Amino acid sequence: MSPADPLPERYRQEVADPATSLNGKRVIVASVDGEDCGLVVVGTSASGASAEIKRLWTTPAARGRGVGSALIDEALRGIDRPVRLSVWAWREPAIQLYQKLGFVSAMPWDDREELLCLELA
Repeated sequence: MSPADPLPERYRQEVADPATSLNGKRVIVASVDGEDCGLVVVGTSASGASAEIKRLWTTPAARGRGVGSALIDEALRGIDRPVRLSVWAWREPAIQLYQKLGFVSAMPWDDREELLCLELA
């Protein structure tokens, strides 16, 4: 997958029916000066063995201002380790953020090309 690829079906379903897609997951929204500017979704891995950060997103204006770090910090508060996430290899700023927060490469649980699997022990 690259930034130019169309949205895969698994993600289109989330957009079409967020209530079902997010059922049982924790959704944290960031706001700055009364404007929503980011979110993170935390759930359980498919195996049920660990917590998993499913989505992290910030508006372009919020990037580089600590919003992503604050969302991850809040997501990690009170959940057991390990915590895992996956990220596309071309999302270099996100990878740098995750590594700065202590996430390291993990054994892949998803075989999609260019998808990196990371874990926080």
